[in-house]
Amino acid sequence: MVTEFILSLFGLFGVGWIIAGSTATGIILLIGSVFIYWPLMIGGVILTRGIGLLCLGPIAIGAIILNTLLLMMALRRKTVRFAAPPPSPARNYPPF
Repeated sequence: MVTEFILSLFGLFGVGWIIAGSTATGIILLIGSVFIYWPLMIGGVILTRGIGLLCLGPIAIGAIILNTLLLMMALRRKTVRFAAPPPSPARNYPPF
């Protein structure tokens, strides 16, 4: 999760998902960050001469937070699925 957060700060989403085992989601996010996220951010800044950062900055921060939270929820679901069940309560059978 730390890897995903740090690389998301640089605009590379999906690496943490790949490390966590969700390769399909990770590859889609990685391709999307390179071919959609970066051109949108760079184009928005160039076309608006920097004023677009007022809107694009909070969107980028929201994307980083949302991506990290979704990965954390997916990892929690995986750990719950593979966690050992609690021991069954001991039964007191009457002596014979």
